[in-house]
Amino acid sequence: MRSIRSWMVWSVTVAALTSAASGQAPPVDVPRASTIVVDGTWAQPEWAGAALQRSADIRIAVTSADGFLQIGLRTPPLFVASLCIEQGDTVRVFHASAALGRATYVRTGEQWRLTEDFEWRLRRTDLGPEAAAERMEHRSRFGWVASTVDMGAPGDTEFQISLDYLPATQPRIALGLMLGGATGVVQGWPIAAEEDGCTHEAVIAGSPPGRVRFDATRWARLVIATP
Repeated sequence: MRSIRSWMVWSVTVAALTSAASGQAPPVDVPRASTIVVDGTWAQPEWAGAALQRSADIRIAVTSADGFLQIGLRTPPLFVASLCIEQGDTVRVFHASAALGRATYVRTGEQWRLTEDFEWRLRRTDLGPEAAAERMEHRSRFGWVASTVDMGAPGDTEFQISLDYLPATQPRIALGLMLGGATGVVQGWPIAAEEDGCTHEAVIAGSPPGRVRFDATRWARLVIATP
């Protein structure tokens, strides 16, 4: 585990771990930064100056660069990292485990209906030029890419998501994580396990139910720096 001291010299924005009286999480100011290399290794220069969030033993860094939202995670041994993004009446779930997949839910009344199930891609874990080219092609074709859990350093995960997936105003995101161990412990940010569709164990695990409930008003609201 890297020294906490190295984190303290960063320029960070730390969000409160409890919701405000309104039930909404505090906003996260997202700075512009350099484009990261999605290799599953949290290199400090890449994430210097990031907005840093903390939740229990999970650390989350957020920046934007060249039209992409960039999210870095540092966790204990990880089985799955699942990122949810709300765009009006649509929620997309970006899944990174041994492979990458994206699922889509659409609002129907108070519930959300699954309209696109996961289609798994990018199982290669090596960092050679061919694998890197495949990841870049995936990003170009689908608008996002992430490291898989067997890439890079254990517990480090990196996402790049096109800003086209985010609404123009009030973008909101949440994370659902399944940590290592035989029980597959679920944690979430900024919402707790099983409090929302984004931290529903089946959604995180890649077997999403046909209908779930999302409450994006409790998710993290991003304030993304403009050029």
